[in-house]
Amino acid sequence: MRVVFDTNIFISMLIWRNKELESLYALFRKNQITVSINLQIIQEITRVLNYPKFAIPLLKINLTAEKIIKAIINDCLIFSSSEKPLKIIKDDPSDNIILDCALNSEADFIISGDKHLLKLKSFQNIPVLTPRQFLNRFKK
Repeated sequence: MRVVFDTNIFISMLIWRNKELESLYALFRKNQITVSINLQIIQEITRVLNYPKFAIPLLKINLTAEKIIKAIINDCLIFSSSEKPLKIIKDDPSDNIILDCALNSEADFIISGDKHLLKLKSFQNIPVLTPRQFLNRFKK
């Protein structure tokens, strides 16, 4: 099963785990789900991880932004982006990189906590779900 995580899911899953994110992370680590990513998502994660507010949380778990990015690159399937950027979400254009990756990787699900993405409910027949919604479906 192929999924695309939005940037916040990646970061929250790695830094501020809760029960749902722990379960999602376990599926990822056990290769029960395959995570698709593209260069734009990697760049977005890198940018966000370098915010000052993440310095102490990263120190607490003994990780750096570079280590996280290296692990993501090693553990995810990397897809190219469309030549023509998508313009589906107007209120937050950066969310379109998630949709682009899902489309190009033929993802089964987009997992997100982002209100703009969740508002879509699905994109090109790819359901957009919260971690809880995804885990509930996965258990079935």
